[in-house]
Amino acid sequence: MRRLCSLLSALFICGGLLMAGCSRPPDNRESSSGTASSPRDTSTAGSASGTSSASAGSASETTESTEGVKTSPTTKGKTSAATKKPTTVSTQNSTPPGVRNPLDTKPSGETAGLMAPMTSQSDAKANAMRDGIRKAKDTLKASGTTYYVSNTGNDNNSGTSPSHAWATINKVNSWDYSAGDVVLFNRGDIFRGTITAKANLSYGAYGAGDKPAIYGARENAAGAEWKKVSDNIWMINSYVFNDIGNIVFNHGEAVGRKKLQNTLTANYHFYHNKETGQLYLYMDKGNPAKIFKDIELCEKKNIIMISDISNVTIENLCLKYGGGHGIGGQNFVNVTIRGCELAWIGGSLLFGTTRYGNAVECWENCDNFLVENCYIYQIYDTGITHQGEAQNVRMKDITYRNNLIDYCTWGIEYFHRNSSALMSNVLFEGNIIRFTGYGWGNQRPDKSDASGIKSWGHPNRAENFVVRNNTFDTAFFDLFEFLAGAGVSNLPKLSGNTYVQKLNKQAGRYGSTRMTFDEDIAQSMKNCSMEHNPTILFN
Repeated sequence: MRRLCSLLSALFICGGLLMAGCSRPPDNRESSSGTASSPRDTSTAGSASGTSSASAGSASETTESTEGVKTSPTTKGKTSAATKKPTTVSTQNSTPPGVRNPLDTKPSGETAGLMAPMTSQSDAKANAMRDGIRKAKDTLKASGTTYYVSNTGNDNNSGTSPSHAWATINKVNSWDYSAGDVVLFNRGDIFRGTITAKANLSYGAYGAGDKPAIYGARENAAGAEWKKVSDNIWMINSYVFNDIGNIVFNHGEAVGRKKLQNTLTANYHFYHNKETGQLYLYMDKGNPAKIFKDIELCEKKNIIMISDISNVTIENLCLKYGGGHGIGGQNFVNVTIRGCELAWIGGSLLFGTTRYGNAVECWENCDNFLVENCYIYQIYDTGITHQGEAQNVRMKDITYRNNLIDYCTWGIEYFHRNSSALMSNVLFEGNIIRFTGYGWGNQRPDKSDASGIKSWGHPNRAENFVVRNNTFDTAFFDLFEFLAGAGVSNLPKLSGNTYVQKLNKQAGRYGSTRMTFDEDIAQSMKNCSMEHNPTILFN
């Protein structure tokens, strides 16, 4: 969950409103070469994007305390990383960002449920939606110039044809575009880096095959040199000085478990010293590079940053392995995200022990914001969200429709903490939200807040807010939470929705009414004026 404030704002919030949380985007700074690390972030909070702390009732809550995992100072696996200096990392995986490294791999088959495979009554419908999203046609047409990016390209090329394509995201970020230009990435290719979106510009795909993949991780760390430093403890010099929020092994066969101290006691526990760049991993099976073909280090950055801009479309891109947000920013107008796949995102520290992040996020003002036909899964925090806390913010003409959201902690989240803010003309329609709370974010300490849709107890002033024809299926805790401290008139109007949950589990809250998912749930929804003709299915 979270967003973007300036550093001054972050300091103010962390100093004066720590318990209320803060939203900021991660620092997406890169070196001029694109291969070295960004400037070191030595602050506790970093410049991250997340939302609120547990006491405020907002999203990226605190990380697991090391106190709960046998933090004995005499553990054999304990090493002292703080005193070590970075040494030369193996160069076998050092390829310019944006250029396909032969070590880079793509997942085979569906990876969303590898960690905790689940089934439900919405499987057939969800599978059809997923297939349709992955096969979505490219529709972007330039009114200006079309630029092409390919693993076989060269940044010295003109970029204006597939045969003269650019090669790197650095080139994409550095170019001076005109209004109506389009940037297209070659399907089937893998690019590494982060995109800083520019106004009046569209980003999409060309060619045939899988959606072009943009990995936030700088390299496949299975190609790096892992050194055994003590019993079952392996270390690499990652060259990453932004906080690493997660490690994903073989595209979801396993994930890391972040520790804030370098006392590691079980497989996949990891500690990242962002001062030195060194990363420590507990693995009793041997050298991680020999066990896994793909190891992705997810660092604190948005894969695509969209802030203070207008007229941007992002279509048919596959965005994975970032520790911040997938696509996130603040104060934007006319932004469309469609046909994208976003996965394995979040986990980096926002401030203190509070962690990121969301697949798609708007922080504070937004006008004409559309997210449609996207497949989103395995997000530490939320699939899609708009949220904020400043005075007099306006969030209007917001539509989330026909998205498949699996294995996130929250499917859709919305809120605003300030009573002067207003959401208007908001529509959630045709989405399938499943298995919330059952993804890798289940390692978080506040897993009991997981739900299909989440609003928290903030004022949440709203006008013309509609939630219709969605499927909310099998949540770890609540299927839904619709709250508005400003009064029941600010709650959304619901119709045509389908609810699937195990008998006698939590259903959720609508205003002051909490409901259990029992034989009387449909009547309970009618009694509190939530929804009069819901479809109820027991899983």
